[in-house]
Amino acid sequence: MISKLASLAAGLALVAIFARAPVTTRDRAGKPLLPSASLLKYAAKAQLPLIVEYYWLRVINLASMARSPDDGRDVLGMSELIEELDPDFSQVYWFAALNGVIPMSSTVWANAEEGAEHLRRGLRRFPDEHRMTICLAYALWRYQGKLAEAAEVLRAAAARPKAPSYFIPLATRLLVAAGEFRTSREFTREFLENGTLDPRTRRILENREHAIDLEERLVLIETAAKRYLDEKGRPAASVDELVYTGYLPDVPTDPYGGSLLLAPDGTAYSSANPERLKLHE
Repeated sequence: MISKLASLAAGLALVAIFARAPVTTRDRAGKPLLPSASLLKYAAKAQLPLIVEYYWLRVINLASMARSPDDGRDVLGMSELIEELDPDFSQVYWFAALNGVIPMSSTVWANAEEGAEHLRRGLRRFPDEHRMTICLAYALWRYQGKLAEAAEVLRAAAARPKAPSYFIPLATRLLVAAGEFRTSREFTREFLENGTLDPRTRRILENREHAIDLEERLVLIETAAKRYLDEKGRPAASVDELVYTGYLPDVPTDPYGGSLLLAPDGTAYSSANPERLKLHE
């Protein structure tokens, strides 16, 4: 009994010693100084669940008030300590990534790569945790603009048992948004030929190749129209004008059998299929 009480006291003492350090003391990289996970495992092995719970509560509390990059680094640093102490604590990986990344503007986020790394570690530990997969794909796309990398995360996960059916169509859409039309087609064919697809997903992918072809041609027209506007100082009146003036080699055909047209604002569209493979945030 005495040894157990002494061990408990030692564990609580370690927690008390480091209670203030995470948010008041930082290293040169701005990360919070935290107790060594190996030290805690050695000196307070019996109290590790208590220590993990303590830091988990601190992470939750800090996340609710995180406003600055340093606040986000505190969340990420304490979460990393929890992951080292208890790698099977699955919640902490995605919670850290969602709350440690801080918006600085509408297009810039602090700690984005660090947050993604928590999710990568989580997926290595829990490869069938599809919530982490979609969080990582979103983080790569939204916070870092790495659309092709986000698509590859979904592609790898789509091959696993019980993966959500929307992973495959979303991955092809991300590749199209990244301008990776050929890779998007290859991905579509790969799953049509080798994947076990539900009827709805199969129908989507059977139409996806035409949709990819259409999007590639519309982007080609829009790129030519923008160049025309930049150089001529006025918008092109039609696709035919872009061809006549040499901005397009010829009039692209519509894979849906309609006509490809140019709106006054420089947006291209199909007369047969108005749907575009755009990303919706």
